[in-house]
Amino acid sequence: MKRRIEEAKRHIAANQDQVASKAAANMSLAERRMADLQARRAEERRRRHEADEERVKKFKDTKAAFAQAHDDRIEAMRNEQKERAEKMAQFEAERDAFWEQRKEEGQKQLEHG
Repeated sequence: MKRRIEEAKRHIAANQDQVASKAAANMSLAERRMADLQARRAEERRRRHEADEERVKKFKDTKAAFAQAHDDRIEAMRNEQKERAEKMAQFEAERDAFWEQRKEEGQKQLEHG
């Protein structure tokens, strides 16, 4: 009878060892799954960060392009104004010269007339 009790105790101890080793193996599996999950989350965060950086870069490039286009338009408007002012000055000079010539011709006609 004692022998049977001792065999049962050994059998129970062996089963407990098996259960403990299975628990350790399962724990390792759970730990591996958790590590995989963490790695996937880290990879996803890295991808999102890279995508955000790309969007920021595109935004800055677009913003710079719009700013350059705006500066170009302002420069073109200034050049047009400058050209118009030069043409107007030339026109006024020609007009004044024309009327001055007419005035001189009128004076000559009065003197010789």
